[in-house]
Amino acid sequence: MKFTALLSTAILGASIVNAQAAPSLTDLLSSTSELSTLTSVILQFPDLVKLLVDFPTNLTIVAPSNAAFAEFLKKNTTSTPPAENTPDNTTLTSILAYHVLNGTFYSSAFVDGKIAAARTLLSNNPRHANLGLDVGQVVLGRRNGGKVELASGLGSVAVVEKANIEFDGGVVHIIDSVLELPQPISVTAAAANLTALAAALVKTNLLDTVDKTPSLTVFAPRNAAFQAIGNLLGSISDKDLASVLTYHVVAGPPLYSLPGAADGDVHLKTLQGGSVTVHENEGGWFVNGARIIGGNTGGVLVGNGIVYVIDNVLNPSYGNLTTTYAPNPTLSTQPPSFPSASFVTTLPFVTSNGTMTATGTSTPTGGAGSGSSNIRAAPLAVLLVAPIAVIGGMML
Repeated sequence: MKFTALLSTAILGASIVNAQAAPSLTDLLSSTSELSTLTSVILQFPDLVKLLVDFPTNLTIVAPSNAAFAEFLKKNTTSTPPAENTPDNTTLTSILAYHVLNGTFYSSAFVDGKIAAARTLLSNNPRHANLGLDVGQVVLGRRNGGKVELASGLGSVAVVEKANIEFDGGVVHIIDSVLELPQPISVTAAAANLTALAAALVKTNLLDTVDKTPSLTVFAPRNAAFQAIGNLLGSISDKDLASVLTYHVVAGPPLYSLPGAADGDVHLKTLQGGSVTVHENEGGWFVNGARIIGGNTGGVLVGNGIVYVIDNVLNPSYGNLTTTYAPNPTLSTQPPSFPSASFVTTLPFVTSNGTMTATGTSTPTGGAGSGSSNIRAAPLAVLLVAPIAVIGGMML
């Protein structure tokens, strides 16, 4: 295509460096056969290319391989996508921006047992990066068995296949899968089968609050946790239920990494007004008397922060650790923190056919505009087979 050829020439001409120095980003991409798909996509977004070329040094590109893109398309597209899956340039630009880290992160920056949150160029996006003005969304880096893993939205994990490929503005890591954009909490809860929590948020009209409030840490009880106190929930008022739910939500800089034993207890103020205590105990992580499933690596990124799934519903009356409700690290599941609680077989707030027992203003299900994986994938599929109009700006 004539336009693409002219654009490529202009970019390469603006990026000429001394032959003895590290190659420019465009030179590196064009000479790396494993990244030909990524290169063809990036070149269709001149604004993004200009940003990368003109950006001050210290960038890290986490670059999906050709095989990663192929697998992404296989999982997320159909031959005849429905009308609501119309290609969306802004969404694809957000995906690309999410693969650019603001800083130079060599593989040595990621060590065993610790989580490193790396800011990306994706920011000011009400759905995927709602963390405050100009605050970039993050990917979570960690080392596991000698390999570097990058966690993104919906609990997706990409593995670095080839690390520390230098260019004149930073470093490139080739990864084995496309990073998932972090989704709203409602979408993430549905994907994680947190049905009772999602229904409770709808019942109390809190779904918009947790979806749209910037910078949150949410401790999300799994379904069995609600069932464990199910006898108490049938008669609970919406006001009291809202108080319990907001006790699981912490506003402020998201807690991307949980404190270790050496850090001591960390006390966090919740939207309910009380405080929760996060701590490590004999290799397990707990919030009050509830175990954090997956421990320090169990956090799931969402558009406005991070969610940790827990095995218990927190009781606002017992925010301070007590002998009665202190966690027992030898137990796989902690006992309920509500007196007189007993288990019920039915899922609270959800009917036998899976619908909500009360209707709020939002629903935690997919559909047009919901951010489901099918909607995200459609733009990329079209880009790979046909030219598109050039966008005038980017949501960065």
